[in-house]
Amino acid sequence: MKSPDRMYANILLQVLSIGFLTLYLIMTNQVYPTNTLWFIVAILLGVVGYFRRTDHTLMLTFFVIAVYGSSVVYQLYVRNHIATVGWNELIWLLCFPFFSLIGGINKRGGQSKNKGRSPLANNRKNSESYIDEPFVIEESLDFVNHDLFLKRFEEAIFLGVRNKRKLSLMIVEINQFHEFFKEYGYEQTQLFLNKVAELINDIMPEVEIKAYLEEGQFAMLLSGTERANSSIAELWLDDHFNSMLLTRPRGKGTVTAKLRHSKVDCPPHGMTCYEILEKAQQELKFSDV
Repeated sequence: MKSPDRMYANILLQVLSIGFLTLYLIMTNQVYPTNTLWFIVAILLGVVGYFRRTDHTLMLTFFVIAVYGSSVVYQLYVRNHIATVGWNELIWLLCFPFFSLIGGINKRGGQSKNKGRSPLANNRKNSESYIDEPFVIEESLDFVNHDLFLKRFEEAIFLGVRNKRKLSLMIVEINQFHEFFKEYGYEQTQLFLNKVAELINDIMPEVEIKAYLEEGQFAMLLSGTERANSSIAELWLDDHFNSMLLTRPRGKGTVTAKLRHSKVDCPPHGMTCYEILEKAQQELKFSDV
């Protein structure tokens, strides 16, 4: 999650950059009249960087640099307005990519926040049927949210490397969770999630870091005996999962649903917590038993 201090620092960088470029324009506009045009182009690149994807912005930046370079060559060899390429030309060649990148700096921070979220969850957030009110596991069950889990996960990886402790990430997902929500509604789905969380606590009581991510996904960070017993825990979860009683609008009924599992060992080097979580989400599958 992006901290407010970092966000304010990025905004300050953008404001200062525009301020310095404006000051440079005022100081040099009489000597280089076309600087006004290039100033507008640099600001527009920043705006494009904010609203468009980075690769699109870079392609436009390369085009602008090519146009600017062609104009310099034209002025130098055709019209003979400048004797050599000087510091003014170099400044603009640096300003164009710089402004295109800082324009999207806050947007990229927001994109990094979505790392480790399943593609299915990200797609549903764009759909009209996605629920606006988030699900929250009961506080007494000690399940943290997505962002806090990633923070603690990152700290655990650092400590695990230092203490030479092996870690594994286990994901448990309720299959067809979105369809379940449409059938039962928010209150019953929230109750169901709390019961699943209770079940995980009963079967895996030694897990220190566990979280409800989103879209019916639970995550547990395992070490020691938890890692060795994770396969048995999967079987127990599957065995107990089909006997939960919930109230439909038409009356009570037993919920029949399936779980998908995955477990990924955390390598001591070379992968971040985001990459490990994304890999675990990609490897979700039903139990073989």
